[in-house]
Amino acid sequence: MQIVLNKMGTDVVAMQAIGRQIDLLAMLPMISLGLAVTTFTAQNFGARQYKRMLIGLKHAVIIDVIWGIVFAAILITFNKFFSGLFISHNETKIIHLAFEYYLVNGLFYWILAILFVVRAFIQGYGNSLVPTLAGMAELVMRAGVSVLSLVTVGLIGV
Repeated sequence: MQIVLNKMGTDVVAMQAIGRQIDLLAMLPMISLGLAVTTFTAQNFGARQYKRMLIGLKHAVIIDVIWGIVFAAILITFNKFFSGLFISHNETKIIHLAFEYYLVNGLFYWILAILFVVRAFIQGYGNSLVPTLAGMAELVMRAGVSVLSLVTVGLIGV
């Protein structure tokens, strides 16, 4: 994906560098909750508290989805503030590109939240093969979609 972005110029590379940092702010709570779900699920699986596992999964998904939606709304609303943490407000082209990045990624944070929690849940009850294969598929798809999007849709697709 970085090779594709590099071909689009320095403004796009700068935008992507800023966007990745902001993505980390969005994803760290989701990942942390996923880690908690793994432990919670494993403990309850060992205690044969299957109903409690499912209740925990439901609550974790709700919490993470709410976080994804709220963070996306804050990010899109205050996009110039977030970009301004990393770049001068005079860099209007990069700020606009970053806004598009936030908009596209932010709209899908809630899906990513579900992915993190469900993957952690599956790992927690002892199945590491499915999450590993899902992670590998995600990596391949990201690269493939990036390359195809560059040719068909352009930057928004990448």
